[in-house]
Amino acid sequence: MKLVATLCAGEAHKKIGTLTHPEMLAYARKCGAAFTVCDAENWPADKISVPWQKCIYLWDLLNEFEQVLFLDNDVLIDAENCPNLFDIVQITHVGAFKEGQICVRHENLARVCERNRLPYKTRQYDGDYINTGVMMLSHMHRDMFVWPDVLIDDYYEQSYINARLFSAHVPIHALHYRFNRMSVLDEITGEQRHKSHIIHYAGSNDLEALYHGIAADKAKWERKEPALTHILIECTGGIGDVVYAEPIIRYMIETKYKGRDDVRFTISTQRPRIFAHFDYPNVEVVSGEIKIDDTRENPVCVKQIHPLQNHATRVFNPYQATHNLDFQANALLSDYMPPEAKTVRL
Repeated sequence: MKLVATLCAGEAHKKIGTLTHPEMLAYARKCGAAFTVCDAENWPADKISVPWQKCIYLWDLLNEFEQVLFLDNDVLIDAENCPNLFDIVQITHVGAFKEGQICVRHENLARVCERNRLPYKTRQYDGDYINTGVMMLSHMHRDMFVWPDVLIDDYYEQSYINARLFSAHVPIHALHYRFNRMSVLDEITGEQRHKSHIIHYAGSNDLEALYHGIAADKAKWERKEPALTHILIECTGGIGDVVYAEPIIRYMIETKYKGRDDVRFTISTQRPRIFAHFDYPNVEVVSGEIKIDDTRENPVCVKQIHPLQNHATRVFNPYQATHNLDFQANALLSDYMPPEAKTVRL
């Protein structure tokens, strides 16, 4: 038996649920699953906060259902186009977005493990910290929701669930961020959020504004409004840095984003003549620094081409010991370029 479940309490959240719950129900029907809204008002908030009640409900639900897709109340799912997560995630794995890949969470994990006497150093941490707003679970994961020895609010219940998952070596099926699109991904992706299958409005405190924001995103999906990606490349440094940036940016546009009409690029540089031959309809070269429209509605992914400012490389690759072009390619593409693509064109 399969189930899609959410948790809701309070009038403001119930109002949000009038927008999100119908989509969850439609998705459940599409996947051949049941749907339930867990009533978080069964326990007084001063005793057990609403997020922590997730553990109580999932402990019971995973005893009754073989698979459970849990969605936070502030999650909007594109029921029509979202793939079936029940088919994607193996029953042995927890399906979730690895928040620890983009946010520092290992200290949170270690602290909660220690306070609850859970082993932490038995395995190497590699960003295996999930966001619990969207979780694909099975009955095999019920022990993740055992009530803690010490209740520590660390992103509410999230760090505790991760501590249970981590210490028990539960395998994770890392979901793409488009199955849990949060605002923290705005600058990383440069994508408008309605480009994703599931939008998670985590951390939104103004619930009235949140309600209208969800309504607007839902309308965009209904209108099938195209979603765009905007990448700003800040090409600074000396003339040598900018010259070596030319083949990297060209390779990025022609290879990594080939045929992507939904992506537009802005190149900001003090030396625009180096890019005068760029004849791409989705590329704008701007002289000097620019002020961009970087909002939740129109996020911008900012990438820097400057050896002393760029921190995008994850490996030790010092500028002094690496060719300028290789260093910048690693920083911008998180990869190296093939030799034939490294020729500069002016």
